[in-house]
Amino acid sequence: MAKIRVKQGAEGPRHDPYAYTEVEFTKTDGTVVLCHMGLAEWIKVNGSRWITPDNPHNTEEMFRDLTGMTFSKALHIPYILEDRLMKKLPEKARIAYYNCVAADLALLRYAM
Repeated sequence: MAKIRVKQGAEGPRHDPYAYTEVEFTKTDGTVVLCHMGLAEWIKVNGSRWITPDNPHNTEEMFRDLTGMTFSKALHIPYILEDRLMKKLPEKARIAYYNCVAADLALLRYAM
């Protein structure tokens, strides 16, 4: 089964940061496709970096060609899996989990 990891953060100078999103798609054969969308857009396949033209549609098309999945669908997979896991938990555990996530987000809001 393929694995998908999504990472979001900030890059660029501290006084003017830019948001970025990375999707790492590991195929069943071990091939790792990493797509970086942010200030610069590029794709790495097994560590070899491919810089794509400035058009974001080219990066997304290349990601789709390499993985068989659209970039936007890959962004939602972790949330779909989390939702399935939450449905299996008892209600008290689910509420405690969401309270922890809300507390983490509140702390991150004031971290910068």
